[in-house]
Amino acid sequence: MSMPLILAWFLVLLTSSLYAEHGGTKSMQDAEKALRQEYADLLRNESVPVFWTEDGEAAVYHFQLNSGAHEWRRLDLATGELTSLERKPEGAKRGEKKRPQEQKKVAALETRKGEISYDGDHTAHFRDGALFLDGEEQQGLLPEGWKWEGKPMWSPDSSRFVVWKNTQHPVREVHYVRSSPDEQVQPEHFTHRYPKPGDRLNIAHPVIVFVDGREPIEVDPKLIANPFDLRKFGWRQDSQRLVFEYIERGFGKFRVLEIQTDTRVQRALVDETDEKFVLVFGNTFRRDLNGGEEILWLSERDGWNHLYLIDGKSGAVIRQLTSGEWIVREVVGINEATRAAVVKVMSYHAGEDPYHVHFAIVNLDTGKLSLLTEGDGTHELTWSPDGEFYLDRWSRVDHPPVHEIRRFSDGSKVATLASASGVDELAANGWQEPERFSTKDRNGEFDIHGMILRPANFDPKKKYPVVEAIYAGPHGSFTPKSWRLQYGAMSAMANAGFIVVKLDGLGTNHRGKKFHQVAYQ
Repeated sequence: MSMPLILAWFLVLLTSSLYAEHGGTKSMQDAEKALRQEYADLLRNESVPVFWTEDGEAAVYHFQLNSGAHEWRRLDLATGELTSLERKPEGAKRGEKKRPQEQKKVAALETRKGEISYDGDHTAHFRDGALFLDGEEQQGLLPEGWKWEGKPMWSPDSSRFVVWKNTQHPVREVHYVRSSPDEQVQPEHFTHRYPKPGDRLNIAHPVIVFVDGREPIEVDPKLIANPFDLRKFGWRQDSQRLVFEYIERGFGKFRVLEIQTDTRVQRALVDETDEKFVLVFGNTFRRDLNGGEEILWLSERDGWNHLYLIDGKSGAVIRQLTSGEWIVREVVGINEATRAAVVKVMSYHAGEDPYHVHFAIVNLDTGKLSLLTEGDGTHELTWSPDGEFYLDRWSRVDHPPVHEIRRFSDGSKVATLASASGVDELAANGWQEPERFSTKDRNGEFDIHGMILRPANFDPKKKYPVVEAIYAGPHGSFTPKSWRLQYGAMSAMANAGFIVVKLDGLGTNHRGKKFHQVAYQ
């Protein structure tokens, strides 16, 4: 008998055994639900609801006592003094995921769309498949087999606008059968439009039209060869420069393109090109500052995902803001007035799990980085309504959550509100703490990090089948890093009698370009 057939028979027998032991999926789910509830009743302060008073002087929170009862507590933000309250104060508000001052953006691109120009003197609209400017049909702009789409986007001075034309290639349909539709007994057939590799894509191309009758401008096809997407169109305030992004099909190129409409010069203002791939949807970021005079840009061009400040007119790098063998995971807020960005960073601390998320402030003028978090774990922040304080909840898979209030001005800690407790009681009732591990990759070069989940009431004298729960998509990393009492389907599988191993191997994201690009082809 062949090895694949032996393995198939083993899985059938194992599944049958588990089904018989647990009475089927329903009883397994019921048992898992009961176990989750039993464990939840033993854990205290895993979650701590925090509210901020209207006067900005205090944070109030719901604290669970060892007896299981709850009480409200008040933290004086100036002194750090804690007092008990009978109830939550009127008007106290929950925190915000983004720092309030950083949610306000200074307009860098004018993106107003509509038929009427800014000054109200001109109209542009589509009728019967044709483009009309001030009531006159524009001839010769639309090749056969193309169509107009979207709405005109006017320049701030109303002297020109951009419209989009698109091809009409047939799109492949994938066929499905819904076996048990809600509305009928018989199966239902439906289709989904889904281009496959090699199929022609319909990509909208910009056309710039002048109200004074100058010859329209179309984008240079050499700048957008084999496009996957053209996006984020906008006029600069001078009404001369149209800026947009181009993503090459296959993700080998990602560019910010500029058309200088008076001189008709077209160029790549920023160019990310890689012989393998640029992960546009995940590892890139762009924010235009000072009306487009500068561009804040996230790039792996030096091998690690870092921030760059780029001249918005020349495209030259003004300065690399962050550097080193660690990554900027995400830009979560920018304050243009104070010239600072709040970022998530990973792999920053030597000796820590490189996937732990920390937060920091980056000065856009100097590149100075100031950390906002300390604990050896992965961090989540919520902000006070005035943005001057934040709640830092940090944990690891083997360290229950700690809840701290800190000052945004310097990251200093005001107080620890609570640390989750009850782990000893959980262990006494059969709960198994996840085990973190690291090992070398197949080449002995990189550390591979993962976790092990064992069944409730695990007996080290017994043998258990081992399941590797893997999802190795190059767009992310998937091993949990923060504390949870149970990890969904993985815990359910473990408690059904398996040892479950989860890890992020070569080719997954958030470890730098060399580690990531093992996934190429």
